[in-house]
Amino acid sequence: MKKLVIFLCCAVMLLVVTGCGKKNQVVCSKTAEEEGQKMTVEVTVDFDSSNKATNASMVYDFEDKTLTETFCNLFKESDQKDNISCSGTKITIKDLDAFEDEEEDTEKVVGQSKEEVLKAAEEEGFTCK
Repeated sequence: MKKLVIFLCCAVMLLVVTGCGKKNQVVCSKTAEEEGQKMTVEVTVDFDSSNKATNASMVYDFEDKTLTETFCNLFKESDQKDNISCSGTKITIKDLDAFEDEEEDTEKVVGQSKEEVLKAAEEEGFTCK
């Protein structure tokens, strides 16, 4: 019986100390319009313990499946086609920095502080949580 009580106490303490595995991430979203169609854009940025960005991904959610397919085909023409997945009206881009490497004037997200990411997102019209 004592072993069970000690085990349960250790398990509870482990949960308290680790915070139940809560991730350090920010999700920013906005609604935009493309070719007369509304879409929702959601960017998720993961941070390490020192609040430096370690990864960023983006999800486009279009109202129209045909427009989604058009953009999906366009995105898949890039060198990063393995980081793009399309399902229904959603397009997901994993490793956003690698995808945007093809753009000459884009700034990398990975390595930026949480404050820098939030400021840049809000300047672009995103609402962050």
